Amino acid sequence: MRPYDIIKLAYKNVSRGRTGACLSAVSVAVGIGAVIALLAIGNSAKATVSEKLGGFGMDGIVIFAGDGAELTPEDGESITQSVSGIESAMPFEFWFSYYRLPHSQQYPTLIIGADETMGDYLDVDVLAGRSFTEGECKSAGRVCIVDSELARSKFGHIDVGGESIILIVDGRELEYEIIGVCTSAMEATAGLMGMDIPPFIYVPWTSVCGSEDEVSQLVFKTSDSDTDAAQDVKDYLSAVKTSKNYDVEDMSAYREEFSSVIDSVTSVLGATAAISLFVAAMGVTGTMLSSVSERQREIGICKAIGATSLDICAIFMAEAVMITSAGCAAGTLCGVCLVYALFYSFFSALPDITVYSVAAPCAVTVLSGLVSGVIPALKAARLSPVNAIRKDR
Repeated sequence: MRPYDIIKLAYKNVSRGRTGACLSAVSVAVGIGAVIALLAIGNSAKATVSEKLGGFGMDGIVIFAGDGAELTPEDGESITQSVSGIESAMPFEFWFSYYRLPHSQQYPTLIIGADETMGDYLDVDVLAGRSFTEGECKSAGRVCIVDSELARSKFGHIDVGGESIILIVDGRELEYEIIGVCTSAMEATAGLMGMDIPPFIYVPWTSVCGSEDEVSQLVFKTSDSDTDAAQDVKDYLSAVKTSKNYDVEDMSAYREEFSSVIDSVTSVLGATAAISLFVAAMGVTGTMLSSVSERQREIGICKAIGATSLDICAIFMAEAVMITSAGCAAGTLCGVCLVYALFYSFFSALPDITVYSVAAPCAVTVLSGLVSGVIPALKAARLSPVNAIRKDR
């Protein structure tokens, strides 16, 4: 038989037994849809979390000054000049506190103290107004940038430049002028973790500390090639500082560990979902074996008029591949749509679906369809024409 004749006959046979074929295809679709959805969600979540944590400053090194330890902006400059792999440094302060508008009640907030280079370390995009300047940081200017959530909820719009806001820090009420509104990757990170985190307010770090001489944290940007920079910073502090109460954290290591956890969870869930593909393949095998038993007379007639055992085998193999391919196409479409719907709902972003996360499950599915058709095809090919025709009477 010509390949065209084999495919045409296989399609007609699948169409005749559409009920069993559809059920088998649905089981395949469910299996591959689950695998694609889990792999794509895992890969997309990993990429998104990595990006958001990078915007939170988790790409470099952070030094925390403990009790009795002194840390100054000049320490950041000297470390940048003395330690290889360190590109730049920024003073950083972080407070969980409260804010209020004039003549209103207090609301919780997270206050971020940084300098004019904040945009190089934190993924903060100014939507309206401006960021603070070097002069405002040096003079401890009472200016701030609020996130869009706060602006919309308290003012009804984001054009709030010139408005006043009062920050409560260590029992002090400090009045600030709003000069900008931004959207922050840190808010998205909070959404990824499923936590209800208060809005962020960004201020010059000196305006709350009241001094340029001391800071509680320094954030450093590092080169991607230097993996020992954190240890080098520890060694430098031990050599030049009398106090040992400093914590040096390589934030990129935490991000890598977080990504590793996501990879492990994705692999386990993907392997679990892959079991359904194996079950679906067994279902296709069962459907094809049933079809062989029901069509023995037809197989005998085909052989009697000249069809070879190879032709019969090819027909049943083609049927198995058609069923699994149909299920593969439907499952892939549903899986991708499910990923887009779920990912956008939870992360407010489009997923990062790789070719591998779709092509690999599809290839395995089609291969499983080919394998699942082997036993029924061999059984059909071995039937004797005379016995097949007589048995079906």
